Amino acid sequence: MDMKNIFSKILLEYGEAKTQKLAGHSLARYIRKESVEAMIEAASIDTDIYKVSGSAGQGAWAQIPWISILDRSITSTPTHGYDIIYLFNADMSGVYLSLNQGWAHFENKYGVKLGGEYIKTIAKYWRRELASSLSDFETTEISLKAGGRQRPRGYELGHICGKYYSADDLPDGSKMVSDLRDLIGVFRELKGRIGPQGFDRKNAEIIADSIVEYDPASDVSGGEGSDQELKERILKDQSDEKDAGLNDRLLSGVPATLNLQQAPSALRSLRGNEARLGRKIDYESKQRRQMKIGLLAEKAVLDYERRRLKLANRNDLAQKIIHESIEHGDGAGYDILSFTENGEKLFIEVKATAGSIKEAFFLSRNEILFSEKNAENYALYRVYNVSAQEKTWSLYVLYGDIRDSVELVPTTFIAQGSVAD
Repeated sequence: MDMKNIFSKILLEYGEAKTQKLAGHSLARYIRKESVEAMIEAASIDTDIYKVSGSAGQGAWAQIPWISILDRSITSTPTHGYDIIYLFNADMSGVYLSLNQGWAHFENKYGVKLGGEYIKTIAKYWRRELASSLSDFETTEISLKAGGRQRPRGYELGHICGKYYSADDLPDGSKMVSDLRDLIGVFRELKGRIGPQGFDRKNAEIIADSIVEYDPASDVSGGEGSDQELKERILKDQSDEKDAGLNDRLLSGVPATLNLQQAPSALRSLRGNEARLGRKIDYESKQRRQMKIGLLAEKAVLDYERRRLKLANRNDLAQKIIHESIEHGDGAGYDILSFTENGEKLFIEVKATAGSIKEAFFLSRNEILFSEKNAENYALYRVYNVSAQEKTWSLYVLYGDIRDSVELVPTTFIAQGSVAD
């Protein structure tokens, strides 16, 4: 049976089937088993990678029956994480092929109202991030014609992109297979962008980012005019007024606003074009100012981490965060001890600059060795574009052994030897 026949059968027979008992019904069995097997065969789905399942409801007929395709490395259930899912309209007027999110997780974790806001925020984020790959798919909100009922509404809000097939005009089977394979390609790209941190942590970052007023139009690649701005910043003296602004921020205790950005894909090339301009430098003033910027950035990250864990309903962990560099000094190899949502330790090193995303940063031997030994629990938070006056900063995060993310260039050496008499 090809793909068109699978959906034709369900769309034609589901309305009548709902008037009968669910238990033992042939169509319910077809959706759960036979349609799944037919889809795997028709689309040549690799079941070592993907889990295909279908549901017509449990105990009673579902208002919205579905067939889902899960990446086993991401999740094992359509209630949590990301999946590709076919969602049938309540009136059987058509079916959506949708890259979607597990609504039940948002509902249980945040409640209906807040969960709805967060799942929609994440959908918008991925539409923006995957925009170049979505030319063949629709990104507008879907309508399952379910009268605003809670679970179907969650499906609608969780929709990232997809296609709609009208029951009166289903495409042929080969077109439906092609669409599915294309959407699996988008799904793979999303998975790659999540990376080793996992989707729960990525979602928490996206949500926290939206709360601190993420600006999607902000320049994270050193856009037009940024090189000139960088030169002007390098040439400009460190004024007492700026230091006064930093002092005011430090003394006020007001947390900074962090704009979370995606980590640059190529730090090497970003660092390679920095201007090298000769000038007379007041190293003492520069070091003093850098220490103030560093402390401000650490306070901003502390606030960000507390928000992230509170959003994950882990107030217990938020209260356990330690500002290691202040409480125990700089020798630990990291600045902040935080936690993942699962309670695992997260060692955070904070590197800050008033400069752009292009600016290089320094790492000690101890910091590099610590990231290597604790790679599974390590993150470097790069805070840049620090503005004490505007009370804004930008941030990207690098996880794991820092040597895997940046190119390390030796800049200082220890000189040994004796002076001849």
